[in-house]
Amino acid sequence: MGQVKQKPERGDFEHDFSYVRWSDDGPLIHIAHATGLCSNAYSEFTQGLTENYEVIGLDFRGHGRTQAPADPTNLNNWEVFYRDLERFFRHQNRPIIAIGHSMGGTVSAVLAARFPE
Repeated sequence: MGQVKQKPERGDFEHDFSYVRWSDDGPLIHIAHATGLCSNAYSEFTQGLTENYEVIGLDFRGHGRTQAPADPTNLNNWEVFYRDLERFFRHQNRPIIAIGHSMGGTVSAVLAARFPE
């Protein structure tokens, strides 16, 4: 059974990206947020998942506590978000169930189509 954290753990990825870990045991689920939100917006949603899954969420560029450059002229398509998420997933080094809302759903779907494993 998963270990539910009383307060979500915040972490850093590549020093510029912030993420939240709501629980740390079980198959890994990543929740990708919508434009204008951050991972913390999904804390209530994760409550039904944390008992049986490890649940994490990366804050994309320009969102939450992530400090990676977010120049709007370079964010004119999904590619930069996709590449950030791909690096984050590779860093996890295990299978991930990808869930996403709006922008996060699009980026997760692109990643799943390119890397179905």
